[in-house]
Amino acid sequence: MSSYNSVTIVGGIGFIDKESFPFTLTVATDRRVKDKNSGEYTKVTDWHKICMFGKAAESAKDMLEKGDKALFEGTLTYYKTEREGVKVTYTSILCYKFVKLSPKKKESDGNTKPQKQEFDDDEIPF
Repeated sequence: MSSYNSVTIVGGIGFIDKESFPFTLTVATDRRVKDKNSGEYTKVTDWHKICMFGKAAESAKDMLEKGDKALFEGTLTYYKTEREGVKVTYTSILCYKFVKLSPKKKESDGNTKPQKQEFDDDEIPF
């Protein structure tokens, strides 16, 4: 039987380290958790470490900023280290593809609304 390691994350970008190799950033995702005692739902934020190499990393460095919303696809990776005599295992996402979901910001006023493109009736070919 074959296996498959794939993960897709959509969330808000927190920390970005544009100087690191591999290029790393963190992404926040939210989920709702029901309290066993009160029955009320609360929001829980999970932080995911994203690592990128190559062309994906170069594009991400130019396009992504803290606060942007984006979709990331990749594989789960694990690495082990020792911290203060205790063995620790970390999980990260080795990202090979991303899509920025936040609109581009205008240079002049920082407006984040997508720009409406207008056409003359003469320019439309049908």
